[in-house]
Amino acid sequence: MINGCERKVKSDLKDLRDDCLVENIIVEELCIFDRYPYSHFLKVCFRFAEEQIAPLSSNEAELKEDLRCAKLFVEGDLKEADLLQRNKAAAFRLRHSVGIDYEVQKFMLIFLEWNFLCDVMEEGQQNDHVGIFFELLYEIKEGLCVNFLDFLIGGLRDKSL
Repeated sequence: MINGCERKVKSDLKDLRDDCLVENIIVEELCIFDRYPYSHFLKVCFRFAEEQIAPLSSNEAELKEDLRCAKLFVEGDLKEADLLQRNKAAAFRLRHSVGIDYEVQKFMLIFLEWNFLCDVMEEGQQNDHVGIFFELLYEIKEGLCVNFLDFLIGGLRDKSL
């Protein structure tokens, strides 16, 4: 089933290569959230961020530690209070970052947000977590959303995600 969707998605992206379409493709064409739990999406996000986003920053080691803490929280091995402390430290780093380091840090901060990790929407929140994820990813560099989609499809095909 993924193969048929994959061909259509690749055709759509070949024509448009538009980062703005990626969220709709993942949700509506690949139906990821109908086929997999949110925790699976998080697993893909963690791996993508670790392999392709953290290395863009001069603060790669600290960002990977942020991701490790987020994974521990999702697995139930880190308390919410510890996640909040890590979030505060990352927000401090964000205030002292510039350029690509700023954009990457801002993106990575989402992984230390309880609401994102638990898929809980705040009252009055206009964008869902997936939308926010892609907005922040796009702000780093054009083409990263399409890279994420390719990463996701590749992982689904070879069952590594």
